[in-house]
Amino acid sequence: MTLSKYKKIIFFSGSRSELDLITPLIKNLKKKNKKVKSIFIISGTHLSKLYGKSEKSIDKSIKINEKIHLNLKDTSKLGIVIIFEKLFSKFRKILTKFKPNLVLLVGDRYETLCLALTAKLLDIKILHLHGGEKTEGSIDDIWRHVISKLSDFHSVISSQYKKRLVQLGEQPKNIFNFGSVGSNNIRKSFKENEKISYESKYLLFEKKLLITYNSLSNDISKGRKELKNILASLKSFKQFGIFFTLPNHDLDANFIKKEIIKFCRKNSNAFYADYLGKEKFIYYLKKSDLFIGNSSSGIIEAPVAKVPTLNIGDRQKGRAFSPSIFKCSSSKKEINNKIKLILKLKQNKKIKYKDIFYKKDVIKKITDLISKILNNKILSNKSFYDLKI
Repeated sequence: MTLSKYKKIIFFSGSRSELDLITPLIKNLKKKNKKVKSIFIISGTHLSKLYGKSEKSIDKSIKINEKIHLNLKDTSKLGIVIIFEKLFSKFRKILTKFKPNLVLLVGDRYETLCLALTAKLLDIKILHLHGGEKTEGSIDDIWRHVISKLSDFHSVISSQYKKRLVQLGEQPKNIFNFGSVGSNNIRKSFKENEKISYESKYLLFEKKLLITYNSLSNDISKGRKELKNILASLKSFKQFGIFFTLPNHDLDANFIKKEIIKFCRKNSNAFYADYLGKEKFIYYLKKSDLFIGNSSSGIIEAPVAKVPTLNIGDRQKGRAFSPSIFKCSSSKKEINNKIKLILKLKQNKKIKYKDIFYKKDVIKKITDLISKILNNKILSNKSFYDLKI
């Protein structure tokens, strides 16, 4: 069967956070619907040595159809704008080459926004995952809502986020609350990899702190101060193993990376990696006593792993939180005190863990939705939905 005889869907990933959500969908769609051709595009950190070149961790059974190489050395505002220019040109060529029937997009990245705009201008339908969420401390919050408004169909992870999309004027009948692919992934990984283990100096410590701190792109100076206070606080925990996963490509990411690497070089109990890969990250998470930072991993994955989270600052403000997630300001004193408090509560088994984003068969439900959209069994309706006040 020639490519033109298939229904075609484009999957795109420009960062490691999207990859683990897209991979099971591509695999399940290939298995369940032979009449659909998946076209996979990767870009951004997947192809950059600066960010661990996560392309190497992509499932070998998945064909990568297009690669868009970007210069990620410049994390200034102008540097991001220059990347926008290149992405628009590349996406135009790719979409006119493959002529897809549908584009599936995940989350809130600026690379994703470029593809959404290009697809909309070429009158290609869009299915958006993880819309309706809020991260008030990040400029990505704006990108997510814009992507949602450009999209025809939505798969959200909670009823709260569905309600927010309706507030944006999206049609309720085109918003599907299927739950989190990430939550399902981590549950599946626990079952499949119970006997897998890794060795590292970090894992030899009796007590372990796993940390991911991302740019506070709405307020760079505030983000730098937060990071400074986190690192200063961690100096008090010399008996602990401390492991950093370095940030994604965002505004001011270079500064964050340099400061973390400098900290690790000065403290023999501190370690870092550009990219661990899904399985290794989940293993490290499960073995850690506490997840610290401002990453969505602390919101979605950590509660499933039954690891408490210390969520610092406002980057994740607006998201729904599990009871095992503790909020904290960026003051050095409060960070220090909260770490000690959470560890004591954990030791006394007084932390309640709840996977608030889990729903059964989410991967099947999303791939079934894709098939229905491609077969015109669900039609797009972009007329603005007015709330009855």
